[in-house]
Amino acid sequence: MADTDQQTTNGHIAYGLYAASLIIGFTAIAGVIFCYIKRTDYSGDLWGSHMTWLIRTFWISLIIFLVSVPLTVILIGFLSLLIGGIWFIYRIIKGWIFWNDKKPLPAPEGLF
Repeated sequence: MADTDQQTTNGHIAYGLYAASLIIGFTAIAGVIFCYIKRTDYSGDLWGSHMTWLIRTFWISLIIFLVSVPLTVILIGFLSLLIGGIWFIYRIIKGWIFWNDKKPLPAPEGLF
């Protein structure tokens, strides 16, 4: 297991990659790869919940995107993209706050 300073840095890197994806979309791919690599280092401790949270955030957001884009033809896709984007931002903010406070996420497998 990494020391606390390294853990803190790794969390900021992961959340930062996800946040940067709001401007540069592909950084979320780097973020999920980073989380998969670091998840084994943090399994069983409070930091592991964050890796699970971020991995699930990526996959659920990808599904929302893939379903919403074709639905833009009938306009409902724009609404689902908006809701999905807000949900993605919420997950980044909530997770980053918990990470900064050095707290595990209470339900990393949940949607909220």
